[in-house]
Amino acid sequence: MDRYIDGMPAYLRNPIVSHTNDNMTIMFWIRVLARPGENPVLLSLEGIQIGSKPTFNPEMQQFIATSQYLILRNSTDMEMVQYGTDVADGKWHFMVFSWEPSGEVKIFIDSIKKRDENVITFDMNEDIIMQMIIGSADTHGRISKVRIYKKVFSDIKIYKAKDTDLPSDELVQGWTNIVLSRSTFRMYPSGAGNEKECDLGFPDCLDEDRTKPSISCPDDQTKFGTERLTAFTGLKNDYTKIEDVKYVNTSVHEDELYIYGSSNEVFVAYDEAMNYDICRFKVYVR
Repeated sequence: MDRYIDGMPAYLRNPIVSHTNDNMTIMFWIRVLARPGENPVLLSLEGIQIGSKPTFNPEMQQFIATSQYLILRNSTDMEMVQYGTDVADGKWHFMVFSWEPSGEVKIFIDSIKKRDENVITFDMNEDIIMQMIIGSADTHGRISKVRIYKKVFSDIKIYKAKDTDLPSDELVQGWTNIVLSRSTFRMYPSGAGNEKECDLGFPDCLDEDRTKPSISCPDDQTKFGTERLTAFTGLKNDYTKIEDVKYVNTSVHEDELYIYGSSNEVFVAYDEAMNYDICRFKVYVR
């Protein structure tokens, strides 16, 4: 998740069909950075209509896990559950959230139970469609191995889940079928739990290579449009790699088509150690 590229967060292609009487457990690895005073969203669930896409509106979300607390919401009430710590410290953390229809919520961070208490209940006797949203447009970091179960596990099994996969018979969503946005991309391997892997400017990176690569953007692009969409053919590759660039991510439209107006675009270059450089330019259709 790259906050320096404009774009919406990634989300699950196939929403989760559940019932408010169901138990639920969500677990994932997370590694994020934040500026002082920030509290980035890690993962959220939004109730949607069948066939629709998420609104990305926090007011529509029933479950919001941030770096400092969990928000749960039903049709009438909202409750915030503090972790007692902030996971936006640039290190990998293994997080587990589980709740029952009775309102009991458990939160584990790195296999340590942080909370076990009763909070609000979800609306009973109601089938719901939940869209999983990964991070937000302001989240910077990595998330990996997201798993959602229709089950609440014993504390012992959750302690072991950090190193061992749990049985899949109650698994409703694994780490597949994710719709990426312009500001999100896949990396292999994920490096989950590996603090030695240099990545996205994390301060605890133990790799000695701190030298940034270098990339140069094209000049601002201007065309006079005669159709509804104007093509800027070849724009996705119109950059110059100056030094030590392994791969490049960009906000340029995938189809290279633009409507009337202006658009702010970037190229982001990464090296082997995940140091990065950013250049920016504008696209105008007049």
